[in-house]
Amino acid sequence: MIASVGRRFALPVLALCGASGICLAGDLTPPPGPVAPTAKPLTDVEPRTAVNAENTPGDASASFVIAQPGSYYLTGNLQADAAKDAIHISTDNVTLDLNGFTIDGATATGPSTAISITDDYMGITIANGNIANWLDVGIHGEDATELEFHDLRFSDLGGEAILIGAAHCHDCSFHRCDGAFSASSNAILEDSLITDSTGAVVDVGTGSVVRRNTIRNSGTFAIRFAGSDGLIEDNSIIDTPNIGINVATGNGTTAASYTHLTLPTIHPA
Repeated sequence: MIASVGRRFALPVLALCGASGICLAGDLTPPPGPVAPTAKPLTDVEPRTAVNAENTPGDASASFVIAQPGSYYLTGNLQADAAKDAIHISTDNVTLDLNGFTIDGATATGPSTAISITDDYMGITIANGNIANWLDVGIHGEDATELEFHDLRFSDLGGEAILIGAAHCHDCSFHRCDGAFSASSNAILEDSLITDSTGAVVDVGTGSVVRRNTIRNSGTFAIRFAGSDGLIEDNSIIDTPNIGINVATGNGTTAASYTHLTLPTIHPA
């Protein structure tokens, strides 16, 4: 039945073509000139710039300097150059994708930093890679705010892994660092792992949130909070040799400043 219906519809079409002698179709002759691509280039879809000597030339204190807003990425591992920092970020609104590579300070000849945000810049994201073997801080930017760090792995650092003004840090790991995450105020550290580190491992101030982290075998203080209106919750603090959580007083503050600090879930060893 279906086949006969199909034949009934097909026959009038053939009849029309046969009666007129003409059945129109598109032009099969290609246009003159070379064939050009019709898709947008990758730089239009996601404009990104490789970190290298041509695009991001360095100076006396850093191997590479990112001085323009935009999206940047590594194309390979970076090694320390004497006592220089590896990368300086000297502008707002930068995304730096480490692209799975390592910024390695093993060849540094003096205290230096993997990545330094050189002033009170904002809107910077650093993600997806490793920072290891630096004699000083991993990411430094004490005046910088509105930062985001994620999917980073820090190891064997002589200073803090992250020392900044304010940032959202999540899904990171810290191993054998002299301090993991230090922020002056309004910071968030969550869903991260800290192991075998020293000092005040998490050191945050007013308005900060520390939640869903695991801190193991680490710290003079696993978490130190100095400020007001913070939230510390659902952290696992395991085998910490000294103080698990310290709510600091002094410097013009009193215990009454901490009435909004909540510690609902702490898991000791």
